[in-house]
Amino acid sequence: SGELSDDYEALALKETVLIMLNIGNYELAHEFLESFNPADVDYQYLKAKTLAFGGEFEEALQMQTDIMNNWQQLKHDSQISLTLDHILAFTGEIMATMGDLESAIQVYEASLEMNKNNIDALFGIGEILYENGETEKAKEYLERTLKIYPQHEQAADLLEGILHSL
Repeated sequence: SGELSDDYEALALKETVLIMLNIGNYELAHEFLESFNPADVDYQYLKAKTLAFGGEFEEALQMQTDIMNNWQQLKHDSQISLTLDHILAFTGEIMATMGDLESAIQVYEASLEMNKNNIDALFGIGEILYENGETEKAKEYLERTLKIYPQHEQAADLLEGILHSL
């Protein structure tokens, strides 16, 4: 009939929100989110991302905490393939942005325990170490990030800065 089923339409909207967030169009992402069911785990994750990108870190962190607390019930409901390691890595990013670097590293490390190749967690730890002047350790994490995802521009820039300072 040419029409999408409700599930495919919801998935298309969620993927559109992810794209909007990645290109920095937070206002339009927020508008699209208004049509989602607030009980939907993908909605909650995308809403947390929107809140964080809008500077509402405590609210975003609370949403992430709620997802983690209910993960056993929610983990099979995601249409956008959310995994706990990605949720943890994003939580680490929020904590780092809020200045809680010690907690951020702990959460990033928990993410890496689940998925040693989580580039967000690898980069997050590398960035924190770099900012703390621990360039040798930072170099290791940034190199691992780039080995997995060579197009990671931020990791490449930080690594270049380290290599030029040696």
